[in-house]
Amino acid sequence: MPFEVMQLGDEPIIIVTIIPPPDMIEEPKQILAATSAIVRRLEGTVFRITDITRFEPSFELVVMAMAQDIRHSEKNIRHVFVGKGDMVALAAEAIKQPHYGAREGHIVASMEEAIAYAREHLKD
Repeated sequence: MPFEVMQLGDEPIIIVTIIPPPDMIEEPKQILAATSAIVRRLEGTVFRITDITRFEPSFELVVMAMAQDIRHSEKNIRHVFVGKGDMVALAAEAIKQPHYGAREGHIVASMEEAIAYAREHLKD
């Protein structure tokens, strides 16, 4: 499986690591199922950190993955992207649009920043 989904200890933080080459048809469904299984056991806001630092996604990959994933993900998930580049920034901004679910997206350069961001916002 070219991705990993794990919960960070007992915290309401899920880390999804995309390992190239991604299959943008099947993987979003599988990631969604694995993520939802964890989210359903948790209460309140859950942060999903998606690490895409191992590759530079194309516009088409970003749009396909987001269209499937965001629309069908649990309503209490807040998304944080770890990566660099124009397509990652596009993804973080695009999920705020109504046709992608109007959800908040944040982008950071490292996993450490993502975890710190999630923990800080879980205190709110």
